[in-house]
Amino acid sequence: MKRVRPTANGVVLGVIAIALILTGWQIQSRDLVALGSMLAALALIAVAMLLIRRSPKSARVKRTLTGQLMCDRATEVQTEISSAPGASALRLLYLGDPHPNFAEVTPVTGKSGQATKHGKGAASSFGYQLKPKSPGHYRVGPTLSKALDPFGLAMGTFRLGSPTDVVVWPRIEPVGIDGLAGTSAQRSGVLPTAAADDATLRVYQPGDDLRRIHWPTTARRGTPMVRAAEGRGTTPIQFYLDPQLLTDPSSKRWALEHIGSVGCALLSAGHPVRVLGNTDPEYITCQETGKSQFLNHTAQLASAHHNDDFALGQLRQSKREVATIAVVSPKNKLPAEMNGTNRNAVVVTGGKTTGRDCAAQLKRNGWRATPATPSSSHQRAIMVLTGAAGRGAK
Repeated sequence: MKRVRPTANGVVLGVIAIALILTGWQIQSRDLVALGSMLAALALIAVAMLLIRRSPKSARVKRTLTGQLMCDRATEVQTEISSAPGASALRLLYLGDPHPNFAEVTPVTGKSGQATKHGKGAASSFGYQLKPKSPGHYRVGPTLSKALDPFGLAMGTFRLGSPTDVVVWPRIEPVGIDGLAGTSAQRSGVLPTAAADDATLRVYQPGDDLRRIHWPTTARRGTPMVRAAEGRGTTPIQFYLDPQLLTDPSSKRWALEHIGSVGCALLSAGHPVRVLGNTDPEYITCQETGKSQFLNHTAQLASAHHNDDFALGQLRQSKREVATIAVVSPKNKLPAEMNGTNRNAVVVTGGKTTGRDCAAQLKRNGWRATPATPSSSHQRAIMVLTGAAGRGAK
């Protein structure tokens, strides 16, 4: 993209040129007409230098993040531009990334958006900090370059390079999960081992323990399948997010934080976990790399493109051994006709009364449910679901 406009000096020069030409024409003075024409030509040359300059596509833009983007945590972004346009005849005024609408921006080097130049303009770099406000998938960039012609009569704005896709994780809080899946064995930290079926199996990947291959399913499908559970005695747990919560920023943020916090805690305890409605329906089992994958899937829920009908279909087809944790709005579509007894729902609402009514209806449909607001404690919601809050009160 190229956008060229005259500067204040260029506008003044153009007005003077037109006035000289008109005055010279009226008084039939060739000298005034010639002088006005020269000034007009100078202004046109300044604009032409920006319009016909080499395309900025040749500029190489490299954007580096010093860490994973997470809500309420500042992460530095360093952008380096090689062969930046405006290095020779043009004067570089500004080089920076447009401020994204999903994060607060704090400059690190120079003024906000101002580049730190190296050499003779052949390369430039600038840095800033991003402090995201909401989880999800976003784009940073492309870099904007603003340059003046040598006479200071016109300014051009150009886009350099391509935007960078980034993932913002929800903020994670440490939470206790004892008794969350709803069995007495879980309260002591020992969960019954689920029977091997299609809900607890996944496709074999290089590096998987061959002892985990489930041979009956492998023979039936013709593809090596392994048990999703990393260890013995762990219950698979799936998460469902009501897309109606995405319309309110505070409810959306709380819901994603709850799923991320609880999911990471369950994964650390050895539970296979998955996020319904995601493009990858397989259970995540690896504790080392699984948290990053799970948080990426959770952030993907922030997009309005995730398929709720697909997620509800997965929910209805859930196996009895699979526990479900749903974070929903009062107008949720949670099915009453579901397999399994380990059904947990957190109703997020701005009003406590509406949340209680919805939670009561879910309980009549076989769910364990509790109301919550965007200011509620994640740990408190878990304690109410598991009954630990009542026992603590005693």
